[in-house]
Amino acid sequence: VDFSSLGLPLRAAAGASSGNPAAADSATTEPRWQKSLLGAMVALFLAGMILNLMPCVFPVLAIKVLGFVRHSGHDKAKTLRHSLAYTAGLLCFVWLVAGGIYVATNFFGLKIAWGDITRYSGALAGVVIILFLLGLNLAGLFEIGTGLTSVGGELQDKQGYAGSFWSGALTTLISTPCSGPLMAVAMGFALKQPPFQQFLIFTSFGLGIALPYVVLSSSPKLLKKLPRPGAWMETFKKALSFPMFGAAVYFFTAFMEKTGATGGGFLLWALVAIAVAAWIYGHWCVPVKARRTRWIGGLTALLITGAAVKLTADASRETAPEPGAAYVYKTGNLAWTRWSPQALTDLRAEGRPVFVNFTTVGCLTCDLNENLVFKKGPRAPAVIAEFEKQKVAAVRAKYLANGKPEDEAILKFVGQFGISTFPFYLMYPADSTKPPFVVSEDALTPDMVLGAITKAKD
Repeated sequence: VDFSSLGLPLRAAAGASSGNPAAADSATTEPRWQKSLLGAMVALFLAGMILNLMPCVFPVLAIKVLGFVRHSGHDKAKTLRHSLAYTAGLLCFVWLVAGGIYVATNFFGLKIAWGDITRYSGALAGVVIILFLLGLNLAGLFEIGTGLTSVGGELQDKQGYAGSFWSGALTTLISTPCSGPLMAVAMGFALKQPPFQQFLIFTSFGLGIALPYVVLSSSPKLLKKLPRPGAWMETFKKALSFPMFGAAVYFFTAFMEKTGATGGGFLLWALVAIAVAAWIYGHWCVPVKARRTRWIGGLTALLITGAAVKLTADASRETAPEPGAAYVYKTGNLAWTRWSPQALTDLRAEGRPVFVNFTTVGCLTCDLNENLVFKKGPRAPAVIAEFEKQKVAAVRAKYLANGKPEDEAILKFVGQFGISTFPFYLMYPADSTKPPFVVSEDALTPDMVLGAITKAKD
């Protein structure tokens, strides 16, 4: 794809080539904290704390607190040890993911970042399945670890610490796709740093997630304020399944955008098979059943799970049909033209400002930005009115990671600005002799868009 006709400078040269140094500064200025390692560590530490309230993570947080309630009247040291085991598991998995990203980007040339796992159909299906299984578990369809109930006390304690360790790892896994709105900017800075600085930044993120558990478990006064154990705990645990199911639906919707109705249908059948396997495991593989019954139940559940894996693999190989050339996407009353180099060239030739929205599937930041600025936010009508008043053309490029020519063209295009992740927002001035400038690489606000329109019309 030839982008030479679009006047695409590198970011560093974006304003300079127009003869306007201020434009260069405004296009490349970063938040002050980004220039500081300590600032990035603090930002990600706070993001980790807030992440506990996200739909994917909050149920896990609540379950851990229920565990504290269960043991609060007993050994305080044991409660603290469980908390530290949880923190260790969380940090180990954070380091594992961060190390994998570093190796992939620096040794294999792959352009990935934290949360980018949801670009890929197979990984996206895996996230849906994990969230669905966690929801089933919280709803009581099956219990993890029921076979350990008859084991001696000392061994059970050890297994309990291992369970806390893996709970921490699981928290990191399911938080990865939910973390975009909180940490896109900070992660972008972190991934550009040398290995040791990356290690420090990611560690601060993991400690931020773990802080509520550590504080609660290390404070006898706080533990005493927890409600007493009772039947309410089981009711509350089941209620927590609904946020998990909601998160699974969100990522299932993103999966269908990539694979179409056929892929979505296959994955739904896979989820049905997984639910049946979980039900068999929860009813016939418990210690109270005879050994022969447990073996038959386990084998049956394993075979059904194998069928679910096959269905998931088939679903992930599907691709959504290409929309027609006249395809127009809408957010509220704003119609977006489908991105292509030719469409961009044609719109620029009309002498109109052009706002380009680069987005992708399974991107919470992208979806939140579109809803806030263009669809349901309190100032969305004002933004759309300004688009109409200034005759700004809205263009939307959605990266589906399907390896199709349009996907490759999008990556090549944004790569000229040093960008490999989404969202990314670009504005072309009405004067076609002036180069485009970056509006945002992460969070988007109405003020950013309105300011970009004002700048583009001059």
